[in-house]
Amino acid sequence: MAPVTSAAADAPGAAAGGFTRSILDHATEAILHVDAAGAIRGVNLAAERMFGMTEADLRGQRVDVLMPGASSRRHGDSAEPVPVTGPASRGMVGRRRDGRRFPMDFSVTPFSFDGEVHYTWIVRDVTERVRLEEQLHQSQKMEALGQLAGGVAHDVNNLLTVINGWCETLTSSLSAASPSPSPMDAVAQIAGAAAQAAKLTGQLLAFARKATVAPSVVDLNGVIADVDRMLRRVLGEDVTLEEDFARGSMPVRVDPGQMSQVLVNLAINARDAMPRGGRLRIATCAVTLDDAAASARQVRPGRYIQLAVSDTGCGMPADVRARVFEPFFTTKGPGRGTGLGLATVYGIVRQADGTIGVESEPGRGTTFTVLLPEVAVQAAVQAVEAKAPPACPDSGSETILVLEDDPQVRRIIVSMLQTRGYRVLASADERQALAAAEAESHIDMLLSDVVLPQMSGPEVAERLRTTHPDARVLFVSGYTADAVAKRGVPETGASFLQKPFTGRQLGRSVREILDGRPLSGAADAVVVPAAMPQSVPAGCGHAPAALMRP
Repeated sequence: MAPVTSAAADAPGAAAGGFTRSILDHATEAILHVDAAGAIRGVNLAAERMFGMTEADLRGQRVDVLMPGASSRRHGDSAEPVPVTGPASRGMVGRRRDGRRFPMDFSVTPFSFDGEVHYTWIVRDVTERVRLEEQLHQSQKMEALGQLAGGVAHDVNNLLTVINGWCETLTSSLSAASPSPSPMDAVAQIAGAAAQAAKLTGQLLAFARKATVAPSVVDLNGVIADVDRMLRRVLGEDVTLEEDFARGSMPVRVDPGQMSQVLVNLAINARDAMPRGGRLRIATCAVTLDDAAASARQVRPGRYIQLAVSDTGCGMPADVRARVFEPFFTTKGPGRGTGLGLATVYGIVRQADGTIGVESEPGRGTTFTVLLPEVAVQAAVQAVEAKAPPACPDSGSETILVLEDDPQVRRIIVSMLQTRGYRVLASADERQALAAAEAESHIDMLLSDVVLPQMSGPEVAERLRTTHPDARVLFVSGYTADAVAKRGVPETGASFLQKPFTGRQLGRSVREILDGRPLSGAADAVVVPAAMPQSVPAGCGHAPAALMRP
């Protein structure tokens, strides 16, 4: 390809050069001429618009000024930096004149010029595509949550029945001469039901959130057991769930919430393949892949944890099986699926350095096999030990200002703190809290809800700092980390404790914050949503998916 410079118009055959230049300047994609040293020799008008710089600004500069790291690639063993060799296309981040970054795709093609190899870069701004993919990813999760809603309502109502029933029993037993069952038994049942409800809502929030991926070492068997109830609700009463876990721990490094999403998406896919009911089997085991087996699965040789999800459904023909992980591909009817569920599964598994395959034939069911790298036993033990909170006191005598608009929640928080020796100032709204702060000579901590009727918790904390600059801050909320982040909690540098919590968790968190120690895990750090990675390559889906870089 001829260089993309105005010099072509001044050379012999200027009319032809001018015609070529006109074509290039009418192209909608940015086109750059880059020499073998990675220097920009010319650009078209679309490139000037995309990056906010003129051709005169760019000529002679390294291509890194537009795409950080672009010219750091090397060709073979040569020490000479080159942009990219041969026809290539891959994602990268571009940088505009004002420093703003944006996602882009590009392709690079070599050509000969003045006896040297030069390169034509064609660049596309894919900001809008990434935004749409993120929206589709979240809408797919909402679709799955909608299918879970009926089962979740059933479970919550059952738990509320347990709580209300035992509360009534406890009330009656306390007023009777010889209570039966004992009050302690009733309290234990209430606490157990409440813990189950908290676990259920926690699973739903983890599944629905738009959080940054936070991989940790977990036991895959434990993750499956945690979502067992959710899976049974997804499958319905006419599908039998069988679980066959290998003995011992199955340590892998994954984001637990994402792994739950993998299981739910596979369960939904299996259920839709068994409209008249059937059987879904989930099995785990450890396997070792030699060079040949690893190469066939496009992973490294070594030890892996295998997750196999098999159904007795209708199965898939070869042409469907070949596209099953492809984004937006679906065999479902209109309004019954986005074609993203299995693409989500593919992206999550690949992001965890794993692989997924599918075996299926019409009338013989389907088996999805996930392989995740096994974490070394010592590393898994160290990860568990690191998570174990050190023993610490949960009591004190400091003054804590509590701001909580829900009267029942405010009452129990005050009780939790007072029983641990703290002096508590309780406020029902922002006005009361600020008035109490004005009247007090010293406040050690503000414990505040995040979402309030008038101001947000962070706004109240900012006002409080004018009179009590040394006061520590702990935010609490029942909303998701995403909603909390939107109200500015991360910018305050304060700690955050997710509702529901126990008195022990609250006491430990308060004590650690007042003592200036790192939180042991009772208070969860706020996770700010990250930009959605780009799309996954085609491969196989007959169900819905998040688009994550494999």
